[in-house]
Amino acid sequence: MYHATTDQKVGNLLRGLLARCANEVKGEGHLVNTFHTFRTDAVVKAVVSRAKSILEADPDFFAVNSQHQRVAGPELHQRLAKVFAERMLEPNPNSILTIGQSFSLFTQFAKARNMQPIKRTDFKGMMADVIRDAYGLGVRNDLINAETQTQQCGWKGLRPVCIPA
Repeated sequence: MYHATTDQKVGNLLRGLLARCANEVKGEGHLVNTFHTFRTDAVVKAVVSRAKSILEADPDFFAVNSQHQRVAGPELHQRLAKVFAERMLEPNPNSILTIGQSFSLFTQFAKARNMQPIKRTDFKGMMADVIRDAYGLGVRNDLINAETQTQQCGWKGLRPVCIPA
Protein backbone atom coordinates (compact mmCIF):
# COMPACT_ATOMS: atom_id res chain seq x y z
CA MET A 1 0.00 0.00 0.00
CA TYR A 2 1.25 3.45 -0.88
CA HIS A 3 0.46 6.54 1.16
CA ALA A 4 0.16 9.89 -0.60
CA THR A 5 2.09 12.75 0.96
CA THR A 6 2.79 16.42 0.38
CA ASP A 7 5.94 18.24 -0.65
CA GLN A 8 5.94 20.02 2.71
CA LYS A 9 5.94 16.73 4.61
CA VAL A 10 8.85 15.38 2.59
CA GLY A 11 10.71 18.68 3.08
CA ASN A 12 10.21 18.50 6.84
CA LEU A 13 11.44 14.90 6.83
CA LEU A 14 14.57 16.03 4.96
CA ARG A 15 15.15 18.84 7.48
CA GLY A 16 14.83 16.36 10.34
CA LEU A 17 17.26 13.93 8.71
CA LEU A 18 19.81 16.72 8.19
CA ALA A 19 19.51 17.74 11.85
CA ARG A 20 20.01 14.10 12.89
CA CYS A 21 23.10 13.86 10.65
CA ALA A 22 24.53 17.03 12.20
CA ASN A 23 23.92 15.60 15.66
CA GLU A 24 25.67 12.32 14.74
CA VAL A 25 28.92 13.93 13.51
CA LYS A 26 29.32 15.97 16.77
CA GLY A 27 31.95 18.48 15.78
CA GLU A 28 33.74 16.33 13.20
CA GLY A 29 32.92 18.72 10.41
CA HIS A 30 31.58 22.13 9.46
CA LEU A 31 27.96 22.03 10.66
CA VAL A 32 26.78 25.49 9.58
CA ASN A 33 25.88 24.21 6.12
CA THR A 34 24.13 21.12 7.49
CA PHE A 35 22.13 23.04 10.08
CA HIS A 36 21.37 26.24 8.19
CA THR A 37 22.20 26.36 4.48
CA PHE A 38 20.93 22.91 3.49
CA ARG A 39 17.75 23.32 5.55
CA THR A 40 16.55 26.57 3.92
CA ASP A 41 13.27 26.58 2.03
CA ALA A 42 14.97 27.10 -1.34
CA VAL A 43 17.38 24.17 -0.95
CA VAL A 44 14.77 21.80 0.48
CA LYS A 45 12.31 22.72 -2.28
CA ALA A 46 14.97 22.02 -4.93
CA VAL A 47 15.86 18.64 -3.37
CA VAL A 48 12.21 17.59 -3.11
CA SER A 49 11.55 18.67 -6.70
CA ARG A 50 14.54 16.69 -7.93
CA ALA A 51 13.51 13.64 -5.90
CA LYS A 52 10.00 13.80 -7.37
CA SER A 53 11.37 13.90 -10.91
CA ILE A 54 13.54 10.87 -10.21
CA LEU A 55 11.17 8.80 -8.06
CA GLU A 56 7.73 9.71 -9.39
CA ALA A 57 5.65 6.73 -10.46
CA ASP A 58 4.50 6.25 -14.03
CA PRO A 59 0.82 7.30 -14.49
CA ASP A 60 -0.07 3.64 -15.16
CA PHE A 61 1.52 2.54 -11.87
CA PHE A 62 -1.76 3.15 -10.01
CA ALA A 63 -4.08 2.44 -12.94
CA VAL A 64 -7.33 0.56 -12.41
CA ASN A 65 -5.84 -2.70 -13.72
CA SER A 66 -2.53 -2.32 -11.86
CA GLN A 67 -1.57 -4.47 -8.88
CA HIS A 68 -0.36 -1.37 -7.03
CA GLN A 69 -2.76 0.67 -4.95
CA ARG A 70 -2.71 3.68 -2.69
CA VAL A 71 -4.38 3.65 0.69
CA ALA A 72 -7.03 6.18 -0.34
CA GLY A 73 -6.46 6.72 -4.05
CA PRO A 74 -9.19 7.37 -6.63
CA GLU A 75 -8.40 4.07 -8.33
CA LEU A 76 -10.09 2.23 -5.45
CA HIS A 77 -13.47 3.68 -6.45
CA GLN A 78 -12.70 3.05 -10.12
CA ARG A 79 -12.01 -0.61 -9.38
CA LEU A 80 -15.19 -0.83 -7.34
CA ALA A 81 -17.16 0.84 -10.16
CA LYS A 82 -15.88 -1.79 -12.58
CA VAL A 83 -17.04 -4.59 -10.25
CA PHE A 84 -20.34 -2.75 -9.70
CA ALA A 85 -20.97 -2.53 -13.45
CA GLU A 86 -20.20 -6.21 -13.95
CA ARG A 87 -22.24 -7.56 -11.02
CA MET A 88 -25.06 -5.09 -10.45
CA LEU A 89 -25.99 -3.97 -13.99
CA GLU A 90 -27.18 -5.83 -17.04
CA PRO A 91 -28.12 -4.87 -20.58
CA ASN A 92 -31.83 -4.59 -21.33
CA PRO A 93 -32.96 -2.76 -24.48
CA ASN A 94 -36.20 -1.42 -22.93
CA SER A 95 -34.71 -0.14 -19.66
CA ILE A 96 -33.37 3.21 -18.55
CA LEU A 97 -30.86 3.66 -15.75
CA THR A 98 -30.48 7.23 -14.52
CA ILE A 99 -27.38 8.72 -12.94
CA GLY A 100 -29.35 9.16 -9.71
CA GLN A 101 -30.41 5.53 -9.60
CA SER A 102 -26.92 4.25 -10.37
CA PHE A 103 -25.36 6.62 -7.82
CA SER A 104 -27.75 5.42 -5.14
CA LEU A 105 -26.98 1.77 -5.94
CA PHE A 106 -23.25 2.42 -6.08
CA THR A 107 -23.31 4.18 -2.71
CA GLN A 108 -25.03 1.16 -1.16
CA PHE A 109 -22.56 -1.15 -2.91
CA ALA A 110 -19.60 0.86 -1.55
CA LYS A 111 -20.99 0.99 2.00
CA ALA A 112 -21.48 -2.79 1.98
CA ARG A 113 -17.73 -3.05 1.31
CA ASN A 114 -16.81 -0.51 4.02
CA MET A 115 -15.69 2.13 1.52
CA GLN A 116 -16.31 5.84 1.81
CA PRO A 117 -18.92 7.13 -0.67
CA ILE A 118 -17.74 9.15 -3.64
CA LYS A 119 -19.03 12.60 -4.62
CA ARG A 120 -21.82 12.49 -7.18
CA THR A 121 -19.94 14.85 -9.51
CA ASP A 122 -16.94 12.50 -9.52
CA PHE A 123 -19.19 9.47 -9.89
CA LYS A 124 -20.80 10.57 -13.15
CA GLY A 125 -17.54 10.88 -15.09
CA MET A 126 -16.04 7.75 -13.60
CA MET A 127 -19.13 5.63 -14.22
CA ALA A 128 -19.56 6.97 -17.75
CA ASP A 129 -16.13 5.59 -18.65
CA VAL A 130 -16.75 2.25 -16.91
CA ILE A 131 -20.13 1.70 -18.62
CA ARG A 132 -18.74 2.74 -21.99
CA ASP A 133 -15.98 0.15 -21.63
CA ALA A 134 -18.25 -2.60 -20.26
CA TYR A 135 -21.40 -2.13 -22.33
CA GLY A 136 -20.55 0.30 -25.13
CA LEU A 137 -23.16 2.80 -23.92
CA GLY A 138 -22.67 6.53 -23.55
CA VAL A 139 -24.40 8.88 -21.14
CA ARG A 140 -27.55 10.40 -22.61
CA ASN A 141 -29.11 13.66 -21.51
CA ASP A 142 -32.49 13.14 -23.20
CA LEU A 143 -34.00 10.36 -21.10
CA ILE A 144 -37.54 11.00 -19.86
CA ASN A 145 -38.43 10.03 -16.31
CA ALA A 146 -41.70 8.07 -16.45
CA GLU A 147 -42.95 9.46 -13.12
CA THR A 148 -42.08 13.16 -13.38
CA GLN A 149 -41.92 13.50 -17.19
CA THR A 150 -38.63 15.42 -16.89
CA GLN A 151 -35.38 14.90 -18.75
CA GLN A 152 -32.58 13.13 -16.93
CA CYS A 153 -29.07 11.90 -17.59
CA GLY A 154 -28.38 8.19 -17.74
CA TRP A 155 -28.09 5.17 -19.97
CA LYS A 156 -30.71 3.63 -22.23
CA GLY A 157 -30.50 -0.14 -22.51
CA LEU A 158 -29.17 -0.79 -19.01
CA ARG A 159 -30.86 -1.81 -15.77
CA PRO A 160 -29.90 -2.93 -12.27
CA VAL A 161 -29.74 -6.70 -11.75
CA CYS A 162 -31.72 -6.40 -8.55
CA ILE A 163 -33.50 -3.37 -7.15
CA PRO A 164 -33.04 -3.04 -3.37
CA ALA A 165 -36.17 -2.68 -1.27
